[in-house]
Amino acid sequence: MRERKDSWSQSDDSLLSDIALDYIRTGKTQLQAFEKVSEALNRTPAACGFRWNSTLRHKFAKEIDEAKIIRYSLKDKLSKKVAKQDENNLSVISIDLVLISLLNIKREYEEMKQMLLEKEKTIQEYEAKNTPDIKEVLSDDMKNFLRILGKSTLIDNFPQSKKEEPAI
Repeated sequence: MRERKDSWSQSDDSLLSDIALDYIRTGKTQLQAFEKVSEALNRTPAACGFRWNSTLRHKFAKEIDEAKIIRYSLKDKLSKKVAKQDENNLSVISIDLVLISLLNIKREYEEMKQMLLEKEKTIQEYEAKNTPDIKEVLSDDMKNFLRILGKSTLIDNFPQSKKEEPAI
């Protein structure tokens, strides 16, 4: 099958994601990023936007959230709203920053939960593979029991000697 002439290469995707994330970090719009990338790649801004939204944005969700946090913290630092003192001498933090942080924590929790489920499944599969068959265990136990029983009959066949009274 032939490759399309207008297909996206890994370097095209890399350039698009780098510029889009940089524009998000610095507070510029994604549309501006698509215009800049379109000039470099000789594509339309719409094509760049479609590629970003349909393919790349999902792969870079964590980086986008981090870029937004940086953008908000820079924006807040510039406007001196990050940590102003109120009458109770408590720090006030931007609600957007708190929400983004909570969303990041939730996403990380979901990822960790999924990893844990995968690891538990792997452990169960390993245990299922490496647990001896119950018939084998029972047959080994039965063999040991018969061996012990055989030894006990040998002991029973020994002549009984008189038990000596212990000396006191």
